[in-house]
Amino acid sequence: MSQKRSKDKKKNRKYYLIPIFVVFILALMYFFITSDNTNDDEQYTDDFTLTDMNGQTFKLSDFQGKVVVLDFMATWCKPCRIQINELIEVWQEYGDQIVIISVAIDPMETDEELISFFEEYEDATWIHAKDAAELTQYHEVAAIPTMVIIDQNGNIVFRHVGVTSASELINEIEKVI
Repeated sequence: MSQKRSKDKKKNRKYYLIPIFVVFILALMYFFITSDNTNDDEQYTDDFTLTDMNGQTFKLSDFQGKVVVLDFMATWCKPCRIQINELIEVWQEYGDQIVIISVAIDPMETDEELISFFEEYEDATWIHAKDAAELTQYHEVAAIPTMVIIDQNGNIVFRHVGVTSASELINEIEKVI
């Protein structure tokens, strides 16, 4: 009888481990999802060339010496609309001291759709472009909006997936300005 009880206890211990394992996995997932995705090890970004909605071609290197904020977005994305409002606050704070580039990632969106989208936001007077340089792939953009801040020397100093508040963006910009 004691052998049977001993086997049952061992069997039951295995079942206690399952919820502990599940909780551990969920905790890990929560940590990675809610982390601010800040890139503590600065990473240099390659130069790229895009054409804005006015037909002007520009390179990232054209903005050397300035902080560049890349906003990966799409016109149909509701969180991206929220992000535009947060960027307007940042733009009003810094103006020409920084460069903001909203990069539309959806290849099906037309230039007219993008222009019309930004006409809704008259204070969003920064650069608007489509991703013709595969920046989305280079920056591993898996969800939008995604924000990337590049310092004056071309180093990626901040990356965040999801809506990023104006205060958080300002805080990150202040670290490198």
